[in-house]
Amino acid sequence: MVGKKFEENTEFKVVEANAIPDGWMGLDVGPRAIQEIRNLLAPAVSKAILAARPTPTYPCCQKTILWNGPLGVFEWSNFRRGTVETANLLAELTRKGAVTIVGGGDSVAVCTCTCLCLLVFDVLAVMQLAVCVLMTRLLSNQVSLRA
Repeated sequence: MVGKKFEENTEFKVVEANAIPDGWMGLDVGPRAIQEIRNLLAPAVSKAILAARPTPTYPCCQKTILWNGPLGVFEWSNFRRGTVETANLLAELTRKGAVTIVGGGDSVAVCTCTCLCLLVFDVLAVMQLAVCVLMTRLLSNQVSLRA
């Protein structure tokens, strides 16, 4: 999704990522990229959930999604579709058992604006991941609790 100017109500159109016309700028991902994100994340998370077999190195991270940053200028209605659809996908995958961690102020703002954090994302996921990483390091002797 490209815009003629960096303005909320600028002229916009969908183009291929490698074919942005001169004088235009990318302001959001387009429908094809949204579908590619869905095609990559949904099966990977589903397989991880179905397998339910933790990896030896990071046992809690197999079905964890880290999201850091909106995909477009989500504050503007013409350029928020990619971000909102990705947030909806992450909410759907979280309901199916994935652990979704949202990092960064803009990403959290997206969730707040779309009410997704309140409905789906588990705030304790960050603490669970931190404990898991700490335990993994302790078990592998990378961290010591000695003073």
